[in-house]
Amino acid sequence: MNDKMSKITNKSTWAILLSIVAILMCLLAFGLWIFEVIPHSTILPETFIGVCVALMGVIVTIAVGWQIFNIVEVKSVIREFAQKQVEVEKLQNQLQKEIRRIESDSEYDMHHSMHLHAITLALHCEIKKKHDEACYHCFEALAESVQMRELMNVDNIFEMINVNMRAVVNPIKLSELDKRDLKEMERIIRDSKYYHLFADKYEKVLVEYYKRTV
Repeated sequence: MNDKMSKITNKSTWAILLSIVAILMCLLAFGLWIFEVIPHSTILPETFIGVCVALMGVIVTIAVGWQIFNIVEVKSVIREFAQKQVEVEKLQNQLQKEIRRIESDSEYDMHHSMHLHAITLALHCEIKKKHDEACYHCFEALAESVQMRELMNVDNIFEMINVNMRAVVNPIKLSELDKRDLKEMERIIRDSKYYHLFADKYEKVLVEYYKRTV
């Protein structure tokens, strides 16, 4: 692109220089005639004027032709620029799609890791006989699962909740932070597109869980 623009500029410069040279030659001939360096009998006024007019006509014709040629070159450059612009837009669209894909994969990986972490904590609490904490972590695992592209371990989560709920003896104590987090989990689960698949099971265990909290 830059090479073409440089060529067009060089051609225009040459056209101007040639025009200036031609004009100077005309002025030189006119000066020679005025100061009688060349005898008047050699160049008659009519001949001189005719030559000048003819020369100016040639110069104008060349200049006009050169401008037409430059216009064609400029149009070619514009077409090439338009094609490049289309290619750039295509690349930008591809880049945006790739960025969205990477963001989606990153978000999936995050929820997947948090889901497995919550289940691990629930199993650990179950082994330690901390059944109330195990239930809480199961709700965490469910909230992370519904934010993934596909549900994961939902049946196992409800089974773990039921097992630990039956094993709870004392009232479940929740801090204010735990209560706020649990409410946020409820919102995420109920707003998910998968909620209708397990709504009855979820509402049943949630009611039972709140009955045991103080």
